[in-house]
Amino acid sequence: MRKCSYCADPTIGKLASSYWGWYPLEGDRIAYKIMYCKPHAEKHLMPIARTWNDNLPNEGEPVCWDCGAEVDSLRDKLFASIYMPNTDPIKLEVGLCSACLSKHQQDIAAVGQRLSNRTEIHARTGEDAWIAIGIVPVDS
Repeated sequence: MRKCSYCADPTIGKLASSYWGWYPLEGDRIAYKIMYCKPHAEKHLMPIARTWNDNLPNEGEPVCWDCGAEVDSLRDKLFASIYMPNTDPIKLEVGLCSACLSKHQQDIAAVGQRLSNRTEIHARTGEDAWIAIGIVPVDS
């Protein structure tokens, strides 16, 4: 039985999930998976689901998705895939100022399950990343 990452209570039925990632260095990736029971999904994911489209920056200067401050670097991005039962997935790629990015990274790492760095798997095995996970290309 799957458990919520926040309360660790076993849940009957579907859990919501999110996958968060960022790239601190060239070629490096840090990613986490978080599972949510219904109350924690409502608390943590529903506000994002309701407002993420409204917060996307306009063309021009990049601004922080959270606080509206100018984004220092285009590398200060947080990527997410959010899956809630009976809804379409939400894909996010948002720029954040360094302070907001650091806060989100700490919050995610505090409850999330760290995922393997796919670039390390590729470097370690020398295989194509798709072959490494069992997907073999088909000649056309």
